[in-house]
Amino acid sequence: MGTKMILKLVATAAMVVILLQLQGVTFYFAALLFTLAAILLWVLPAQMARYKKNLDPGFQTAFEHDHIALDTTNRRLWIRDPARGQRYLEPGDISTIRTGLESVRGGRVHQRIEFQIHDLEHPVWHVWFDRHSESRLKGSNRNSHERDEWYARIKTWAGLKNMH
Repeated sequence: MGTKMILKLVATAAMVVILLQLQGVTFYFAALLFTLAAILLWVLPAQMARYKKNLDPGFQTAFEHDHIALDTTNRRLWIRDPARGQRYLEPGDISTIRTGLESVRGGRVHQRIEFQIHDLEHPVWHVWFDRHSESRLKGSNRNSHERDEWYARIKTWAGLKNMH
């Protein structure tokens, strides 16, 4: 969150609390109402922005998911790695791909496809499949199915064979 956003948030908080106190609302209740409003107006949109795709204007999406999209016309793949940002790949850029998962607390697992590409600076990229809640078996199975579907799609698109 930037400095301007924090100043905006503080100014809004002060105005809301003052207006509510003028209406006879206690400070604590006014602060609670402001906190809920801040979550709805700033925090949730900021969290949802991480799923916004910033694709090149010439990118013609044939298939897409939250962190991956395929342009079959121009033979380009867009991927987003939470640690590295986004990148465009052509079939020849990919050395190998493999599926994987990461166990996290509470018995949850996060599904991913790992790309090993021809890049000395950043040779490994991860695309996460976390659209559905991992707290339920049904959500975990759906994420796994979507990951496996993309794995097969990329193998076909890039002409890759025998990857484990």
